[in-house]
Amino acid sequence: FVPAVTDMLIFFKAIPIGVQVLFAIPWIIGILALSLPIFLVLMWIGGNASRWERFHYVVMTTATFALVWQANFWHLVLR
Repeated sequence: FVPAVTDMLIFFKAIPIGVQVLFAIPWIIGILALSLPIFLVLMWIGGNASRWERFHYVVMTTATFALVWQANFWHLVLR
C-alpha cells in the first residue's frame, strides 16, 4: 500500500481525495473508540448484561484500541 501511495504522490504531486478519505478512517475509529470505555463501565455497573456479553465487549474494546495503535504504528494516520 505504501509504495502505491508514494507512486501516486510522485505522479499527482498531492494526495488524491480518495486516499485522504482512506487515511481519515483511523481517525474516525480512534475518536469513536474513546467512547467504548465509558460504555464498558456502564455495562459492568448496570449489571443487565450476561457474563459472555461483558467478555465480548471487553475483547472488542481491546481490539479497537489495538487497531488504532497499529494504524498509528504503521503511520496510516496522517498528521
